Amino acid sequence: MILIFPLFLGAISAATAPHRPVDLHQCSLVKFDLNDLDNALYMYKKCLQLGERFKPEVRSRYKSKLHQKLDKAWRELPKHQRHATLNRAMLKAEKLGISKYDLRIHKTEKGWVPHSDGKEPHIREKEDGNNELVLMFSSWWLITLILIIIILTY
Repeated sequence: MILIFPLFLGAISAATAPHRPVDLHQCSLVKFDLNDLDNALYMYKKCLQLGERFKPEVRSRYKSKLHQKLDKAWRELPKHQRHATLNRAMLKAEKLGISKYDLRIHKTEKGWVPHSDGKEPHIREKEDGNNELVLMFSSWWLITLILIIIILTY
């Protein structure tokens, strides 16, 4: 019994420790839960640091994906919790060394608000990467079709 108790305490502390090592696989699967703000900011900071190893073009895509995930987390946060959570996030981000831009928030006369507040997700934020290409291709077809109809009617 005496030997089991310290092992049990070690298991509890390991399971509840938010500051564990983060690898690239975890960053690709991460979904930021802003209700657990400490863990979310820690994961975000570590994932940003992991992204610094990449080439510039890969780094920008990687950072963009992280920003999209964080924007989605801000949008999914209930409106009545946003103000308090944003203020706490800003204070904790300063301690962790995360910039306001990387945190995806900015200050207005109402206080801190997410960049994505009031915006619909762009076509690029959708899961399928071909949507942007399909949209561009279909718009060119539409313009070409309209021009052909105009030319044929005159």
